[in-house]
Amino acid sequence: MSIFANLFGMTQTAINFRMDNDLRQRFTRVVQGMGLTPSAAFTVFAKAVVREGAIPFRVVSDDDAQWEAWFYSSENQARLTESRARWEVGERIEFTADQWEEMVRRLRAEPDADMDKLRKEIRDEPPHQL
Repeated sequence: MSIFANLFGMTQTAINFRMDNDLRQRFTRVVQGMGLTPSAAFTVFAKAVVREGAIPFRVVSDDDAQWEAWFYSSENQARLTESRARWEVGERIEFTADQWEEMVRRLRAEPDADMDKLRKEIRDEPPHQL
């Protein structure tokens, strides 16, 4: 125990958890490059969680990360820009809420889908029965 911890009554405890060995090695290299030990890096993380009352960065699933990567991709941004230009000249594409949900579901399953073909398929489908 350090002199500082003795003076202020702070005790330390060990925490053990499992992680992939490759991830541990890569993590260690990164934090050592910052002048930290893995233990110090996790302590910094723990203090930030306590201070913020939350994890100090956004946590997303791999599926969400893939969805965001697709949504913000240059191809999709070009598609959105084209759609906005069509909207501004009065071309409207109307869908029901169910049709929008189906469009999102299909785009998540197949991000490179042809949007015009997808719009036509969804608009031509019979309405969903409740």
